[in-house]
Amino acid sequence: MHFVLSVVFGSHPSETTMAQSNNLDFFELCSDLQTIDSCTFRASSKHMGGFHRRTRLFGGQIVAQALQAAIRTAPLSTPLHIHVRFVRPGSVDAPVRYEIDKEHLSVNLRCVEVKQDGRIIATCRVVFGTGNRYHNLSSGHPSMKRALTEMPPNTLLNLEQLIERYTKNESLSDSSKKAIIERLRSDIGPFEFRPTDPDQFALFQRTRPTLSVWARWRYLLSDDTPPLFIALLLTDYAMIHVARIELLASGRTFGTAASLCHSVWLHSDDFHADGWLLLRIECNALADDRGLVRATMFTEAGCVVVTAVQECLMRAKI
Repeated sequence: MHFVLSVVFGSHPSETTMAQSNNLDFFELCSDLQTIDSCTFRASSKHMGGFHRRTRLFGGQIVAQALQAAIRTAPLSTPLHIHVRFVRPGSVDAPVRYEIDKEHLSVNLRCVEVKQDGRIIATCRVVFGTGNRYHNLSSGHPSMKRALTEMPPNTLLNLEQLIERYTKNESLSDSSKKAIIERLRSDIGPFEFRPTDPDQFALFQRTRPTLSVWARWRYLLSDDTPPLFIALLLTDYAMIHVARIELLASGRTFGTAASLCHSVWLHSDDFHADGWLLLRIECNALADDRGLVRATMFTEAGCVVVTAVQECLMRAKI
């Protein structure tokens, strides 16, 4: 199972036009790793920034690339679970090294140290199955499908369209409009997002216990693009957002946030890399400046393909 991506430079016909260079440069550079030796790999010095802190290395990229590095050393195995602990923030401007622990290689486990400028920024453990393919029960067995209650993506507005809608909303003050527009613009990137509840998404309103967002990669991909790479990038999106909603619902003011631990279970790779995926996210706990958030990822047909759990730092402003 070789995790290498290629991209066809273009956009979906339904996309609105936006600046593409940064996103395409990122995809081209982070989609493959340079092999240093059998257990050491290097990512380029230009990376995807976080959705709210553009100078910080995006955690979803670390997760996806760490798995890619582990797969290079176990090409005939199927990755089932990846757990990443973020030690310190990474920079978008420096190369990243992924070093596999040679002394603890086993049939079904790889330990990866993620380094930048000689310092560890994350540690990772990848668990593999003994076979070289998924059983795909998530997509092939009726009991593993879910009836989605969310509106389908083709009936919803994307972020660019929501910005236009909120701009024309006369019931909002100018300051509210400015805050909403800045919030939505910060989330515009290589994924197209269509939240099922725009007010919950844009205004941080706790209108329901879960946050549901449809997403797909904004640009055309080649037919052999591994869908799990796209899914892993997506798992780190909007997780903290839900914990922030819970914080505000408790009457406190948001201060700062960061990802601490990220675990992803991979159930199936039987879906299209350029198709719509639904992220259904809920905050299970928020205490002692820590949030525990869980997300399930579905295809349009209701097949569960990925489950993710994230522990995040969530501090209120004092």
